[in-house]
Amino acid sequence: MSHNELEGVPAIEALGNLLENNSSLLMLNLSENRLGDEGVELLSKAFNEGKSKLCKLYLSSIGATAQGFKTLFIALRLNQHLTYL
Repeated sequence: MSHNELEGVPAIEALGNLLENNSSLLMLNLSENRLGDEGVELLSKAFNEGKSKLCKLYLSSIGATAQGFKTLFIALRLNQHLTYL
């Protein structure tokens, strides 16, 4: 899903819902999309309850700052599956 011009709350919320409810998706590349801090924070919700089974998540060049990633890192403390970020 890299380079797909994903942007805005509806797109990221849909992705978050997918991650929460999909146990077969193991790798996701969201690089080169304009997720920003808000997108990363919404994406983090998928990891808050440890529902996501993702093993690899690629997030290069997404326009997020340290604040957005801080939310993600806090959420990942509960996730036992993600081994590559």
